[in-house]
Amino acid sequence: IVVMMLIITRFINVCTQIGNDNSFSIENVKNFRDMERFSIVMIALYVVKSGLYITRSLMAGFYRGVILVFVPYGLIMAVFILFAIACATLSRLVYNAYEVKAENDLTI
Repeated sequence: IVVMMLIITRFINVCTQIGNDNSFSIENVKNFRDMERFSIVMIALYVVKSGLYITRSLMAGFYRGVILVFVPYGLIMAVFILFAIACATLSRLVYNAYEVKAENDLTI
């Protein structure tokens, strides 16, 4: 829950920057990178958690438990992987736009 709250606060910071008409800023680049890192932490946590549950199910002989754990956790991990990729892409895009904006501000 703590990591999710960190992701949400970074998203709120991005929305605040956009509301202040400062969409292409270094702050947004940092916020997107932080969200990417927090997503990777969530993926790692779910890998460990699912590994523990799957091992426990196999040791108890409850083979259906492997499927019951892996399917939802696998979907959650897939969502966080896609979110991390989107955040990395947006971070790079915002950084490139920031550089173009800074270059245009110097020429005026």
